[in-house]
Amino acid sequence: MGYIYPGRPIANVVFKALIISTRSHALSFFSEFKLAHYMKIAPRSMFVAQVTGTIISSIVNVAASWWLLSAMENICVPEKLPKGSPWTCPGMTVTYDNSVIWGVVGPMRIYYPDGVYS
Repeated sequence: MGYIYPGRPIANVVFKALIISTRSHALSFFSEFKLAHYMKIAPRSMFVAQVTGTIISSIVNVAASWWLLSAMENICVPEKLPKGSPWTCPGMTVTYDNSVIWGVVGPMRIYYPDGVYS
């Protein structure tokens, strides 16, 4: 995405989030289909079970996230949390670093003939 939209970190973060989610769900679905095949479960029944489970888990995940983020103030601000709290949101720094490296700086400056790693 850094090649297509250089200098746009938000586009890079959204693209990465969608790709990672899609890839992990696809691999999970394929492994479940393989297990169902070995157990001689009909493919249509397995597909219906997977779609139903996906819909239910999506609703539960959104509701739990909504509840956590609205019920707990300062959940990702380490300075305002009580001592020993596990809620520090370390994933935010990783996402920020990736968006700067691949979105702002861009792979063209890093890997093309004029880049550091040509």
